[in-house]
Amino acid sequence: MEKNKCHVCPWRMAYLFDNPARKMIHNPKKIFGRYIKKNSVNVDIGCGMGYFSIGMAKLADKDSRVFAVDLQNEMLDVMKKRADRAGLLQKITPIKAESNNFRIPEEADFMLMFWVLHETPDMKQSLQQMYDRLKPDGKLMIVEPGMHVSDKMVEEELELAEQIGFKLVEKPKVKLSKALVLSK
Repeated sequence: MEKNKCHVCPWRMAYLFDNPARKMIHNPKKIFGRYIKKNSVNVDIGCGMGYFSIGMAKLADKDSRVFAVDLQNEMLDVMKKRADRAGLLQKITPIKAESNNFRIPEEADFMLMFWVLHETPDMKQSLQQMYDRLKPDGKLMIVEPGMHVSDKMVEEELELAEQIGFKLVEKPKVKLSKALVLSK
């Protein structure tokens, strides 16, 4: 697969799908709750306005950490305001990513890329970074938008991940999406 011609979702567009009604479709506990462990490090790559970062923080115990990673300062600013209103800002560390560097500061137990991998400029490099920062027993969940990313592209993403060393754990059902859970 050649380098991706990426298009990052403009931050103002995120309000269309990142709103309170989303919980009816994408409930964090149902989607990834079983992967949030005690005293864990969790990473939301492409956190946008913080919907899943806040969901992770709600599921995590007091000794766990959540890193919310995004390219756009505007997304991180909104995420911080929402996390503060939810009383969870102390559990979430915002990270300003660079286009080719997520800047994840430590190894993670769980990583989430929700509707993001297809937007990265180099999917293989992105997957390699996640592999390198994942603990040996950690999990990576990749969820792609079903209406935007083809089955063929998801299979290509899986092939790239397996070339790096990831192993497929499952293909869970996520509404309006196509999902993979991978491990080292």
